[in-house]
Amino acid sequence: MHIIFGGSRGIGKAIAKKFIFHNRNVLVISRTKPSALNCEHFKYDFSARNQELPKIKEIESIVFCQKNRDSMENDEEINFSVLSILNILRELKENFLKNSLILLMGSGASEFIVDEQPALYHISKGSIIQLTKYLSIKLGNLGVRANCIIPGTVLKDENKDFYINNKELQEMYKKLIPRGEIVSSEEIAEVAFFF
Repeated sequence: MHIIFGGSRGIGKAIAKKFIFHNRNVLVISRTKPSALNCEHFKYDFSARNQELPKIKEIESIVFCQKNRDSMENDEEINFSVLSILNILRELKENFLKNSLILLMGSGASEFIVDEQPALYHISKGSIIQLTKYLSIKLGNLGVRANCIIPGTVLKDENKDFYINNKELQEMYKKLIPRGEIVSSEEIAEVAFFF
């Protein structure tokens, strides 16, 4: 089973599509059911406490793509982005198959300051990198791999019109990004599938 947390939109949905295209058994766990995906769905809210996860056996991979909520304040961002992942992995770690994968989605905000995001967003994204290293060491002897993808700005269905119609931003990204364009969620899905 390939589990994708936050797979109803954006990068998570693109990853789910990629796995489904390659005939993988996918379970999307998210607040909302993904549209146009032929897979199982389990409703789960990362910000809520004391939720039960579905009984899952034989996990091949878990991909964490949950998106933070803009209204989060104080320690909620850390709970949402980092502690909830740890709690989920503690609950499911006995069900990983040999050579399984934990894939965390990071952000360029772990390395750079993004004016639109608050301090705790940056701290939580930096924590994702450290969490990946920690999981690699602690679970590696069990045959579980941990990796992290750290994209910058990503072109998704939800923001495509904004970036395509903003010529000033396009020019800026042509100067900043070596290949001259923003990476797409489908390209991130290719990387995720490679792992």
